[in-house]
Amino acid sequence: MTSRAFSGKLVAGIAITIWSALGCRPAYGWLRPWYEDITVVQRSELLVVGRLERGSIVSASPGQGFSQYHARLAITKVLKGSLEEAEIPVIIYHGLTPLVAGYINDGGIRIDWRAHYAGSPKDAIQIVDTGNSAISFESLVEDAGEDNLWFLRRRSGGYGREAGNGDFGIVDPEDLQPLSLRDYFQAYLSADPEAGVKAQLALHPELGRRAQRYLDHLKVQRILAVADKETRIQRLLPFYIKGQAWVADPRTQPFEARRGIVSCGEMSAPYLQQVFDDPKLVRLKKDIIDMWGEIGFQGPVYINQLAELLEEHDRFWAGQHLEQDWWNRDYNSKLTVKRRRIYDEVRASVILLGKIGDETAANAVNQTRATWDRLNNPLSAEIIKQCDEALRRIESRSIDGDMLGR
Repeated sequence: MTSRAFSGKLVAGIAITIWSALGCRPAYGWLRPWYEDITVVQRSELLVVGRLERGSIVSASPGQGFSQYHARLAITKVLKGSLEEAEIPVIIYHGLTPLVAGYINDGGIRIDWRAHYAGSPKDAIQIVDTGNSAISFESLVEDAGEDNLWFLRRRSGGYGREAGNGDFGIVDPEDLQPLSLRDYFQAYLSADPEAGVKAQLALHPELGRRAQRYLDHLKVQRILAVADKETRIQRLLPFYIKGQAWVADPRTQPFEARRGIVSCGEMSAPYLQQVFDDPKLVRLKKDIIDMWGEIGFQGPVYINQLAELLEEHDRFWAGQHLEQDWWNRDYNSKLTVKRRRIYDEVRASVILLGKIGDETAANAVNQTRATWDRLNNPLSAEIIKQCDEALRRIESRSIDGDMLGR
């Protein structure tokens, strides 16, 4: 059995076990919000170096439809906050599950990952993220029974999503980090976090993207303060191309440079055109189309360009034999990646042409509809639906224009 096959069966088994334990509640299948390192530091009431006392973990929620564990945390050093005790009770909230040597069976949740952790000490404590549709085998730290970084908060409720005033606890995977990152996280507590993070990145290149995210965020914020729009766009473009993102709030769109370009309105359209035309940046074409729509730019050159793109893609699809499950079949192959990209470009182009509502695009949209009707694939329905909506908008705008012209 391959490792991939083994992993797939193991995850499926775990999902079934947890699903049964929760009474088949669909709320368990969710994707966690993700938090930036500086956010984790700033929101923590208490940041300590500490270790869980082995044998102290107990389930606090049997039969309640969620998992919560209580344990004892021995404190080695306090890095943020104030604490006199050498040991404190902590809560491990729902979605973070403690295993001992890869195993837990507390009557509510049973997970057996002993094969995966066969090389770990028999008393090693793994804490894994089970509160996520994308369940991972990997523990947040190698052994929570050894010193690690604990970003503690007082929370309440089964999921720890509300503020509280009781025992400290951990809620998100980011709340527990390996001790090797101590100097890096302490940089965020310094008088000049930017200089501190730069210094840590220079000393530890392995910090890579996580440190660079913060540094890029600060650069983008300074660019966004530039008064001249054209200068702003020019400076933001390299960050947009590299996919700069910053999660200030998990509920908002994270791509700061992208938002900054769109906020400049029509002035950004020709700069986006340069990106659109670059064959090395073909991966961004669909997003550029979306950005044109957000800007509300309706120049005839863009209408013609999108119509030509649809015609080009119609020729591509005409030469394709689409399996019913083509979207997920061999999804890393060059062909599937290309097909997905072109499908997304077709859908985005049709939607934008519908928003513009110019009758000169009707032929291209009709042809695309006919192409996908002939393909008769499960994914045809979405393209056909968007084509019909675009044609309805084009017809409606044409009628309105005729009425105004009378």
